[in-house]
Amino acid sequence: MSTPATITIPRLDEETPRAYAARVEYLTMGAQRSIDKLVGHKRGKGGAGNTLAENWSVKYGWVQSARLYDQALAGVAVHRHRAEYDAALEAHRTKILDKTTSLTRLLDGLEAQVARAITGQVVEGKDGKTYYIPKMAIDVSALAALVRGRLTVADMEAHALDIPGLRAALLEGADDA
Repeated sequence: MSTPATITIPRLDEETPRAYAARVEYLTMGAQRSIDKLVGHKRGKGGAGNTLAENWSVKYGWVQSARLYDQALAGVAVHRHRAEYDAALEAHRTKILDKTTSLTRLLDGLEAQVARAITGQVVEGKDGKTYYIPKMAIDVSALAALVRGRLTVADMEAHALDIPGLRAALLEGADDA
């Protein structure tokens, strides 16, 4: 996963260090921010009073800065969620492909057994003698299970292999909205 995004709060032209520090603290208070809360937090630390903070708020556009900061936070959250979702999709895709490989091996073995049963087989025993196992009738349900298994593998592979295409289509649709 990529490194987490950071939000830079630049110091504005002519903004004093104290005004900048107060604005940063105000912005990072979150959705419940207020000048009263900021000033209450700063009391006892020799911080700015209500009037000074209100003046800075107007002069340096704290409300607009807060709106932009909140939008940037939302963008970071969306980016993080997308990255987590992409990672989960890739894990799912890998898991499905692993399962299809296992199921394919199982079906290959079943298919080989069915083929031997249908055609009969010659085997060498532990005693060194050659034995012929005659062909036998196979129940239709065994063949049906084999066919259903192969169809399931094909569906699983199609699902897993199309996840990136599906993801791109979903993102394209979201960008158009």
